[in-house]
Amino acid sequence: MRHFLLILALVMLTSFTYGQESEQMISITGGLANPIGGDDLRYWKTGFNVGAGYSFALSNTLWWGVQVDFSRFGFNPESYLNDWNKWWPDSQTNTNITGNGRSFYSISGCFTVMLADKSKIKPFIQGGMGVTILTSSIIAVNGEGKSFYSTYGNLGILAGAGIAFELTPRTSFIIETKYQKFVWPVNLEYSHSASIATIKTGMVFWM
Repeated sequence: MRHFLLILALVMLTSFTYGQESEQMISITGGLANPIGGDDLRYWKTGFNVGAGYSFALSNTLWWGVQVDFSRFGFNPESYLNDWNKWWPDSQTNTNITGNGRSFYSISGCFTVMLADKSKIKPFIQGGMGVTILTSSIIAVNGEGKSFYSTYGNLGILAGAGIAFELTPRTSFIIETKYQKFVWPVNLEYSHSASIATIKTGMVFWM
């Protein structure tokens, strides 16, 4: 019991100290996600993103960790209808286009470089690679399925930048943007392409 209390006291003491001694950080973010390229998100529009990350320090400025992101994009019937009218110019004018949203999951190993580690305002850049999954969707024209998008996984890259504003010695408010792109499919029988950009705010907890 005495040893437990001693350990607890040490943990409580270190919880009030911060600076270059911080060796871990946890981030929680949320914001907007926008499909900006690739055929697989051609008919989907701006949605939302939530994410979390865990990193540990390799040096005062270099961190390595894992980033997890979830994005959801709503279907954009007008975009599909424009292409449908090009494919079938003689189709009826009251064509009804329906479809469901697509979800984008990613888990990536990521380096973070703090560009001003001693400042209360810390710009940072990120880069990494991981696995991404894009869920399935069916687009229907007048109630009949016409386009089928299967769930698939890809290897992808990410790059990002942001600024962390210190609120307390152990918490920071962050603004960040990320770019994620599918590099090549895990299933090489098919070719897929998609890229997204996110802009988010959130919190970082230093430990």
